[in-house]
Amino acid sequence: VGNEQLLSLYEQFDALSKLIEEWKGLKAAIEKRLPGWNQLQTLLLAAGEVPCVAHIRQQADAILTNRLLLENPDMVQPLMKSLEEVVRNQLHEYQAQYRTVYEAGMGKLYKSSVWKELSPERQTAILCSCGIVEIGALACSHYEELLTVLNQYPLTSWADRIEALKTRFVKALELAVKAMEPTVQMLEIPKRTLKTDADVDRWLREVGEQLRSAVKTGSVNMR
Repeated sequence: VGNEQLLSLYEQFDALSKLIEEWKGLKAAIEKRLPGWNQLQTLLLAAGEVPCVAHIRQQADAILTNRLLLENPDMVQPLMKSLEEVVRNQLHEYQAQYRTVYEAGMGKLYKSSVWKELSPERQTAILCSCGIVEIGALACSHYEELLTVLNQYPLTSWADRIEALKTRFVKALELAVKAMEPTVQMLEIPKRTLKTDADVDRWLREVGEQLRSAVKTGSVNMR
C-alpha cells in the first residue's frame, strides 16, 4: 500500500507542484491586498455612519460579500483614495462652517460696548470658561493624518459642535455683562406668536410686569 501511495504521489507531482505555486501566489496576493483592505475598514470606522461615505461603505461591503478582494485590477486602492478625498472635503466643509460661526460670534463680542470694557485677560478667561476656541487648519493630507483628525474631531460631532458654539457666544456675552455689573440679571423675554393688537397689548403687559418686578432687585439685561 505504501509503495502504491508513493507511486500515486509521484504521478501527481506536476499537478501538486502547480497547486503549491498557485497557493504561494494566492498567499502573496493576500499579503499584498490585506493591509489596504484593513486601512479602508479602519478609515470607514473612524468616519462613522455619515451620509457622505455611505456609497463607499456600500462598495466595500460588496467587495467583501462577493469576495472580490483579489480581483484584478485592485478594487480597494481606488476606493481608499475616494474615501480619503470625501472625508477630507467633509472635514474642510465643517471647519469652514465652524469658522464662519466663530468669526461672526467674535465680531459681535468685539462690537459690544461691555466686551470692550473688559481687559484682554478677562476676555480670554471668559472665552475659555465658555469653551470658545478657534479650530486651526486641519492637517489631513494622508491616511495617518486623517485618522488623527477624525479621532479629535469626529465627523458625527461637527453639527453639534457648530450649534453649541452659537450658544457659547451668548453665554460669553452674559458673563461679560455680569463681570462689569455683578448684580445684573439676564431676563428671558417670553416668545409669542402675535396675530392681533390685543395679542401685542397682552404681551407688552406681561413683559412690562416682568421688567418692573426684575428691576426691583437690580439691573436687567434682556435676551
